[in-house]
Amino acid sequence: MPLGPSLVAQAEGWGIEADVLAFHKAQGPGYLTRMNRDLRAAMLQNLQRRILPKGRQVG
Repeated sequence: MPLGPSLVAQAEGWGIEADVLAFHKAQGPGYLTRMNRDLRAAMLQNLQRRILPKGRQVG
């Protein structure tokens, strides 16, 4: 699914800090996909630490 300008505007309006956005944009096309991948990985790690019993994994 292609990411259009409206999705870029939405992401920038979500309070993403300028340095974080600049880092991902500097990596070139697909930065929103990579940013989402990084956020998802952090979310899953957090869930694994907080919710799941030791030894179980998410994803």
